[in-house]
Amino acid sequence: MRDLPAHAVAVVGIGCRFPRADGPDAFWRLLRGGGDAITGRRGGRGPARGGFLDRVDGFDPGFFGISHREAVAMDPQERLALELAWEALENARTLPGDLEGSRTGVFLGAIADDYATLLHALGPDAVTGVPETARAIDLLAQGDASVAWCAASR
Repeated sequence: MRDLPAHAVAVVGIGCRFPRADGPDAFWRLLRGGGDAITGRRGGRGPARGGFLDRVDGFDPGFFGISHREAVAMDPQERLALELAWEALENARTLPGDLEGSRTGVFLGAIADDYATLLHALGPDAVTGVPETARAIDLLAQGDASVAWCAASR
């Protein structure tokens, strides 16, 4: 095995969710097949056509040690980040507990804060009794901590 520079990075697992592709294999099939992920509106909400994710209502808050009440108030992108971070570990065939003390990171991206904008427009009574961090996209890193905590407790 050759020596690697100290700044080397290895991607050993991936989790992703795109319109019409609920994981890495489905995403590559969509790309290879030249598929179109734009579909018509679902359930009468949102734009007439767009890229819509499947399974957005399947989050299991108990799995991550999150109360149902807090999960309802969380930005959907934060719930998705938790699921995908866990899926990346599964994809890497890595037991989360084995990462304790290692130089491991979970990196993700998110765009827009539509949920926070919606809640703000609904007024202060839209969600009560839940920490503000449960509704802040700029705190998605909180999801990394939840994955690490969950990993340590399993």
